Amino acid sequence: MDLQSVLAPVVRERARVLAPAVLAVLAFYLLGAGPLGFRPSALVFGIDWALFAILSLLSVAFAWRRIPTRWSHHASIAVLWCPLAATLATLASSQNAVLAILVALLVISTGVLLRTPLVIATIVITDAVAIPMLVSAPSGATLVSALVTASCFALLIHVLMRRALIRVELLRLSEGETTRLLARRLGELEDANRERAALQDQLLHAQRMDAIGTLAAGVTHDMNNVLFSITNLAGLLLDDAGDPAARDDLEEIIDQAARGATLTRGLLTFSRRGQYRKQVVALGDVIRDLIPLLRRTLPKSITIHEDLDLADACVDGDPIHLGQILINLGLNAADAITGEGHLVIAAQVIAGRRVRLTVTDNGKGMDEATRLRIFDPFFTTKAIGQGTGLGLSTVYGIVHAHGGTIDVASQPGLERMGLAVVTAGHGVDALAAIDDPETRFDLVILDMGMPVMGGAECFREIRKRSNVPILIATGYANEAEAQAIVAAGAILLEKPYPASDLQREVSRLLRQRAPRQTLRPPAQLAGRA
Repeated sequence: MDLQSVLAPVVRERARVLAPAVLAVLAFYLLGAGPLGFRPSALVFGIDWALFAILSLLSVAFAWRRIPTRWSHHASIAVLWCPLAATLATLASSQNAVLAILVALLVISTGVLLRTPLVIATIVITDAVAIPMLVSAPSGATLVSALVTASCFALLIHVLMRRALIRVELLRLSEGETTRLLARRLGELEDANRERAALQDQLLHAQRMDAIGTLAAGVTHDMNNVLFSITNLAGLLLDDAGDPAARDDLEEIIDQAARGATLTRGLLTFSRRGQYRKQVVALGDVIRDLIPLLRRTLPKSITIHEDLDLADACVDGDPIHLGQILINLGLNAADAITGEGHLVIAAQVIAGRRVRLTVTDNGKGMDEATRLRIFDPFFTTKAIGQGTGLGLSTVYGIVHAHGGTIDVASQPGLERMGLAVVTAGHGVDALAAIDDPETRFDLVILDMGMPVMGGAECFREIRKRSNVPILIATGYANEAEAQAIVAAGAILLEKPYPASDLQREVSRLLRQRAPRQTLRPPAQLAGRA
């Protein structure tokens, strides 16, 4: 650690106080030289006033903190050299031994400085100049002894003060470093606690799912036996039944038993005790074969985009059940989308040996309580009769049976279109949001009449940063500036406009940009509504 740099701020603050005091003493000397009986020559008197001007500049510089920290030691010694030089020059010119007292006081004051080489150099030079002039004066031996004593006293003051200040500064720096270390350790501890809480939640969830799976497996086996008996007995009765009404009832019993068998197979899949015929399959081929089926199955208002970066990646799995994952996730997403929407199916190889499949939609989302239960068998948010509650639990079972993991990220939309919206009060705030590396925007909505920074200037600044689609609203469709922005690529929306027009334009722009999306839901930035 460089002690000079540590002590430099202290030196600078001391000089801020010392410089005006020394300046006042020098001013008193210059103004009272005549009445006090000092008779310096005109040359010396001019030198004294020049030194006073230099000291005045140093005092102002220290007061306004214009002295760089690295020059604090040299500037502070210059503050004392100005009155010392003036006093020695006057002593040489007037031969007035009374000035030896002032020289001794100035030598003692050098003890408050904190750079040892500069203090020693000042004392040695002062003594070397003053002592020859004082030896020949009356009581010269006394004056020389006083000056030497003052020099020794200055060195003692310097050593003691320097040691004390070094201890204080090192202690202060140590406390600061300790505080920073404790803050960092506290942050790490908080992160560790959050991670431990998350892991604990995952463990509890896994334990709960395993317990449910074990229960489901036991219930399923018993239920299959019951359904087997019902199916066979109903079949035997059907063979002997002659009444058409009775035959219809028996056929309905057999159909319902078959439906129950379908549900039990779903439970077996969830409990990971179902039958899998694993083989080496190209996952990309499985996904591409099922996307046309999803397009025919899902509502036409939902646009499906694919973003597959799998090359020839293969997995060891059951192609039928792997396809079931995609079908169930697609149907579940379609149920969450109101009106027009889009579904993005993405897959990529990660860490060289794993494949990640991501299904993203712009549905209405779900709250935390719902998210924690979505894999529970028979849990559903749909109306009675519209869902079995086994779709996502089946997905969970298939994924874990293939040695994988599944995660879900969702939150309810506060906006009607299910979009994550970041608002800004004016153009400057909008640019700050755009520059935030943690947030990705898929659409920007501006207004020509925004405060602080208007829509036109904000549009040009955003274009320097991003090629994100920009929708701009204005009440003056023929305005030349608005037309110029449209020519530069913005989409114009004339006021007043109904909400349906805004929704239609937003949906259209997001659909055009959707193929480049992967994991996160779309976000838009509203500059001003």
